[in-house]
Amino acid sequence: MSSQLPDDCLNEIFEYLENDTTTLHSCSLVNRLFCEIAIGILWKNVCNSYYKPYISLSIINTLITCLPKESKDHLHKNGICISTQKPPLFNYPSFCKTISIYKINYMIEYALRNQRLITSAGDLNHSELLLSHEILKMFINQISSLKSLDISPGYTDRIEFIYSPEAKICLKYLVELKCCSNICSAFFYQISEICHNIQSLTITFVKFIISDGIADLISLQSNLKSLTLEYCNKDIIRTITPSLAKSSLTITKLVLDTANSPLSFISTFINLQELILHLDPDDPNAEGAFEGFGQLQYIKFPQLRILEFNCFSPKLEMVIKFLEINGKNLTKFNSSYDDKTMNLVKAKFCPNLKSLCVTIKEDEGDELEALKLVLSSCQSLEIIAVHIDYISITSKNLFDVLAKYLPKNLHKLTIGLFISYKKLEGLEEFFINRNNCVPQKPLSLTIITDLFGDIYDSDLKIIIEKHSKMGVIKEYEFFSI
Repeated sequence: MSSQLPDDCLNEIFEYLENDTTTLHSCSLVNRLFCEIAIGILWKNVCNSYYKPYISLSIINTLITCLPKESKDHLHKNGICISTQKPPLFNYPSFCKTISIYKINYMIEYALRNQRLITSAGDLNHSELLLSHEILKMFINQISSLKSLDISPGYTDRIEFIYSPEAKICLKYLVELKCCSNICSAFFYQISEICHNIQSLTITFVKFIISDGIADLISLQSNLKSLTLEYCNKDIIRTITPSLAKSSLTITKLVLDTANSPLSFISTFINLQELILHLDPDDPNAEGAFEGFGQLQYIKFPQLRILEFNCFSPKLEMVIKFLEINGKNLTKFNSSYDDKTMNLVKAKFCPNLKSLCVTIKEDEGDELEALKLVLSSCQSLEIIAVHIDYISITSKNLFDVLAKYLPKNLHKLTIGLFISYKKLEGLEEFFINRNNCVPQKPLSLTIITDLFGDIYDSDLKIIIEKHSKMGVIKEYEFFSI
C-alpha cells in the first residue's frame, strides 16, 4: 500500500502519536515511508527509554552499529568488543533531537555490564567513558539541529564534543539547556557563542560554584522563557541578576531553589505565568530568606497562573496579601499552609483554581464547612486531593460534601485517609449521586491509605468495578503507605 498523502502531511499526522509508541511501531510496518517517519519520531527522544532494560540495550547496540569505522577501531583497540553487523537501515542518530548525557551513560553502563562488551580486563568506568565520547561525537556530527541538551552534575568530563566544528551547526538552534555551574568556563563561553535562542535554561549550582561565562550565557539569549536556578544563594543571585535584564519581559516561568537569596529581582518579570519557589525547611536561613517575599507581596503579576511554595512558605500574612492582588488569575496554588484559614483564603481570592489540595486535620464541622466554601467558590476545579488526618471525621460525611459540592468539570479525585479507616462509608452513595447529576466527565479516582489490605475488601472492589462499567469512573488506583 502506498501513501497518497505528501510527506509533510504524514509527518504532521504522526507527530500527534509522539507519546503513543505502540501505534508508531505499528505504523513503521506499513511501508518504507511510514517506517522512516515513525522511526524518526520514536528516536526524537530516544533517551527517555533509558530505564527500560531491553529497549536500553537495543538503543546502545543500534548506536554502536551506526558508529563510523574509525570510532569502532578506536574502541576495539581499547578492549571494547564491536560486533560486525549489517549497516543500519536508517541513520538513527540523525533523528535525535534530545541528548541527556546522564541517560546515555546509564544505558552504556548497563550494556557494558550485561553484554560482555569489554574483551579485556579493562576498567568499566574507562570503557564507559570511551564509548560515551564516541557516541556523543557521532551525535554532534549527525544531528543537524539539536533541540535539548542535558549535562547533569557528575558528567562534566564528557563535553569535549562541544568544541568540535560540527557543534556550531548542531547546537545553533538549541531550545533547552540543562547544565551545572561547575563546568569549566570555556564551555559556557563556547555555548554563548553558538546558542542565542535558548528558551528553557536550567542551571544547578554545585557547592555554590559559579563559573565565568554563566552570566554571559544568560544575557545573550534573545527569547528566554523558562529559567530554573537550583541550589543558589544570595551571592549567586546578585551575580547573575544584571544579566537577566534583557529577559525580564520574556521570562514566563521561574523556578528558584534557594536558601537566603533576595527576591526583589522577580518583580521585573511582569509577564511571569509560573512561579515556583523551593526552600529547605531545615535550613537555618530559611525563615529569614523568605522575608524577601515581603518585597513581592504588593507586586501585581497580571499573567501569573501558577504559584507554588515547596517545603516552606513565607509568612501567612504575606501570602494572603499576595493572593489578594494576584489570586484571581491563579489556576494552581500550593503552599505549606494546609488548614482551614488557607482554605478560606483560597475561596475568597482564588475563584479560578483548577487544581486544589486540601488537608482536614481539625474539628470536623469547621473543616467541612471551609471545604464546602472552597468547592462552591472554585467552580473551575478539575483536580482535587483531599487528605484526612483527623480521627473524628467520617468518610461518609466527607463523601456527602463532595457529592453535593464538587464542580461539574472535576475529573480527577484523590482521597488520602491516614487515620486507620476500616471502611469507605458513603463511597457508593457518592458514585450514585454523581451518576444522577448533569452529565459529567468520568472520574479518575485515587485512594491512599495506611490500611491497604483492610480497606480494599471484596465489597469495595465490587462497588468500584460496577461504577466503572457504568462510566462514572474512568480509572482507579489504590496505594498504601
